[in-house]
Amino acid sequence: MMKYKTILAATLLLLSFGCATTSTIFNPAPQPETGKTQVMLLATLHGYHKTNPNYTYSDVYEIIRKYNPDVIGVEIRPEDIAQDTNYLKQVYPLEMRQITVMFPKEKLVGFDWYGQEATGKLLTPDAFKGANKELSKVKLLERQMNADTTLTDKMAMIAVLVKKMGELASTSTPAQFNNSGHYELTS
Repeated sequence: MMKYKTILAATLLLLSFGCATTSTIFNPAPQPETGKTQVMLLATLHGYHKTNPNYTYSDVYEIIRKYNPDVIGVEIRPEDIAQDTNYLKQVYPLEMRQITVMFPKEKLVGFDWYGQEATGKLLTPDAFKGANKELSKVKLLERQMNADTTLTDKMAMIAVLVKKMGELASTSTPAQFNNSGHYELTS
């Protein structure tokens, strides 16, 4: 039975999941052949990599390189994963786009989803602007919820969680962020 090493590069939105330990992130220990698939989930920070000297874009790529996975799952839709960087730049953060050019295409698997309405179609440059009809119903509902003044108090509580997540993302090292329990802030 073949054993695969997989990495999922997930991004920080409201939730990010980290499950790798410090030693796993920087020095994946050789595992005995058990026939089981190994998976590392690597939380990434969207734009925070640009300003966090402790967890830079280079850190993301080096962690992936050191882990040397057989499969790299990237939070990019399957329809988009093979597109060029000019297209990807319209929708996806830098760390995701760079993974598509820095690592072999045959290792990349896209796993994001923007709703049935967008399945099988390329996104337009304005996919996340205004009341774009191509945007999934979930994203439209999210926009409506954010604009609903009757939810102001509840949205204020969410803003506190987002602020705490931002504070973690601004200063943590990869090991600290992935092991911080930050995902518990929103669970």
